[in-house]
Amino acid sequence: MTSRVERCGGCGRQLWLPRQAVAARCHACRSVTSFPSSSQRWAQVYGSVSQPHHNVVTTVPSNYVAAGPGNEEEKNPYRIPTKQNIRTAMRWLAQDCQPGDSLVFHYSGHGSRQKDYNKDELDGFDETICPLDHETEGPIIDDEINATIVRPLPRGAKLHAIIDSCYSGTVLDLPFVCKINGEEYKWEDQRIPTACYKGTSGGIALSFSACSDNQTSASTSAFSGKDVTGVMTSSFIQAVKNEPCLTYGRLLAAMGDAIPSLMPNDTDVIQEPQMSASETFDIFTKQFIL
Repeated sequence: MTSRVERCGGCGRQLWLPRQAVAARCHACRSVTSFPSSSQRWAQVYGSVSQPHHNVVTTVPSNYVAAGPGNEEEKNPYRIPTKQNIRTAMRWLAQDCQPGDSLVFHYSGHGSRQKDYNKDELDGFDETICPLDHETEGPIIDDEINATIVRPLPRGAKLHAIIDSCYSGTVLDLPFVCKINGEEYKWEDQRIPTACYKGTSGGIALSFSACSDNQTSASTSAFSGKDVTGVMTSSFIQAVKNEPCLTYGRLLAAMGDAIPSLMPNDTDVIQEPQMSASETFDIFTKQFIL
């Protein structure tokens, strides 16, 4: 998908947009600037993500936020994935979300877990993502991610999260996790009766994660030949490029099939991609569309 650079009408910062974008809200000053010709609303902050165009067909307004471990050469302070910048981007992503909107949140970087103090986790741990400054500012825990981009999602809106980090299986705290074995699958209920509500406000939220909550994830250069990316991100792109019109079940299975071949030769990491959702559905009949 080709892109273009525009200037925010409020503060003058650069905005990276697809060529068909008609408007975008600046993540820094929050002003909305209109541009000619598009059926999508798209803004990308904190770095770039290879975007597989074959199945990324959006006929509705779309927001996109990408976050990652950061480029040490990045000069724009608003594009560096600090804790505050990622928090700001997540709030921006969900702000003013309307029925018909399709949101995408991608994170590729370090992940961890910590003790669950509010007793809303079956395994007793909160999953986290680790911003560039996490050693001084702390991680962002799954409770905050859920409250910021999942719970506000209104009926008729959709969120896809692509999380490539360690311990990321339930990092959005979605109520259901899909376990797949060949052509068989089951949804595991993660809800705890005494815990607070972790679903949406009527919309649909789905998350593809690099691994289960007790696994780590690996990086590889096998996909590009030189640039190092997360194995999960590489498997996701490869699956979407190779098989148009994927179902969610086929996408999850294709990622799982691809990961062993993408693993570095010197690693013994066992990594199983996960899918979680705000509601259950037939994963082998529902088509994957961002």
